Amino acid sequence: TNTAGSGGVSGSWDGFIDDFEDGDTQPYRGDWWYAVGDDGRDPSLAIETTVGPTNASTLALHASGGGYAAWAMVSVDLFEGDVDASPFSEFRFWARAAADSTRELSLQTPDATGKFARTVELTTTWQEHVIPFREFSPTAGAPRVLDVSSLSHMQFFVLSSERFDFWLDDVAFR
Repeated sequence: TNTAGSGGVSGSWDGFIDDFEDGDTQPYRGDWWYAVGDDGRDPSLAIETTVGPTNASTLALHASGGGYAAWAMVSVDLFEGDVDASPFSEFRFWARAAADSTRELSLQTPDATGKFARTVELTTTWQEHVIPFREFSPTAGAPRVLDVSSLSHMQFFVLSSERFDFWLDDVAFR
């Protein structure tokens, strides 16, 4: 856990994006967390007190909504445009879903050639998700490898109209 606070990063970067312990939606490495629905209604997004995945964690990002035509997403814009994540090999985060929530998320990130995705399945208990960059696949076009030297967003999509209700914590590249 890194509780270095909100805003920009100076010096070397350890891959940490956000643990939400500062109580706001501005990550340590990034502009802001936000939520968008495909019909103009934004899903609910809040930092909430919760029993987190570790004893040190007391706050997490909570997203909920439903009834969208095809999708809704929670996203973080990475700090000052594109981020070079090539010193790292994977994307990690902790997550859990409410019992009556859809459980499937499509983790997506664009690079200079297009958008890449990897599906994750949430449970009702906190679980760490470790996704090697090589497991992201292009969402369209010919097979190719994600260029992690120019990442601009990390996005958590719900690709259905079903109700969703999930929490995220300890988001980082490693």
